[in-house]
Amino acid sequence: MAAKSVSLIVAGTLGVYACLCLFAAPWIGRSRPEVARFLRPPLFNFDHSYGSGSVLGIPVGLTKAAVVETVTRQKMQIDPACWGDNRAGGIALYSAADARDHLLKEDDWCFTRGRTSVRMIFSGNQLRTVIVRYVTTELAT
Repeated sequence: MAAKSVSLIVAGTLGVYACLCLFAAPWIGRSRPEVARFLRPPLFNFDHSYGSGSVLGIPVGLTKAAVVETVTRQKMQIDPACWGDNRAGGIALYSAADARDHLLKEDDWCFTRGRTSVRMIFSGNQLRTVIVRYVTTELAT
């Protein structure tokens, strides 16, 4: 009888965890991708795309200028690899004015903050899609 109770408790716990993985991770990842990663086994990396709402304090639908102000306030780093610039040194190769001018011309932006990377895709002047990634484990190829 005790073995049956333990197996029911384990099955129930796994069921709750599976539901959290499927339904809660995207919601949690909007503001805390470092927490949502725990709901993405087996590698515990978080990756989700959002087309509406607010993501990391950035509402989808903002203009490019408003997004620049927001990410500056949040101390996110520009990742110029989105522009095809993979040189060592990254954003340090650009002055602040050059980086801002380059951003405003592009429709695909990438930012990082710690292990969180954020890709923003614009249509015209409006933010349309935000992709959030939190990588803790990378597979060697």
